[in-house]
Amino acid sequence: MKLYLIRHGQSERNAAHLLSGRSLTTPLTATGVRQARQIGHLLSGVSPEKIVSSPAQRASETATVALETANITQPITTDNDLLERSQGSFEGRPRVDILKGSGAVARLWHFFKDGEDFALPGGESLNDVKKHLRRWLSKTAAELPAESVVFVFSHELAIKCLLASLFGWSKLRIYATNIDNASVTILSRGANGWKVTAQNQKDHL
Repeated sequence: MKLYLIRHGQSERNAAHLLSGRSLTTPLTATGVRQARQIGHLLSGVSPEKIVSSPAQRASETATVALETANITQPITTDNDLLERSQGSFEGRPRVDILKGSGAVARLWHFFKDGEDFALPGGESLNDVKKHLRRWLSKTAAELPAESVVFVFSHELAIKCLLASLFGWSKLRIYATNIDNASVTILSRGANGWKVTAQNQKDHL
């Protein structure tokens, strides 16, 4: 099995440096649409068994534009397990707000103390996101032939949490790893398990 893990193009909240989280209604910017077309050129000529996207607009819009560009007419299914980490009450706010204002010291303390169980108020932890992604991967592996190619349109932290689950990444490595807008990460599974054949690929941009 081969997975093309594709992060969505630049969204309006990305451009404004706001936390998107599980927002379903954040569209792409003009730059994001251009990036989606560039993804399409990369995917052109590849024949997927399945195409699946997070239901968030920024991911599904990226998928739609990319597939139109690649002249791929297969339907896109959506799966909530591919959504980004919920940032709770901080969604839609500037990222710097996490380190400012009331409760900032306590949040920082819990960030280090709680490890991968840390979550913002009303939000999800890294372990929560890992659980979603492991569940999605188990479902996909069970329903498709072993040689299948799957296009997966998702989000930065969701992709990193899937990689962390498969390869035992530490919390530090999760946060230190870049998965940029419109990048493509490719995983292949063979007799010896999963391996990364491309990570944060951006040559097409």
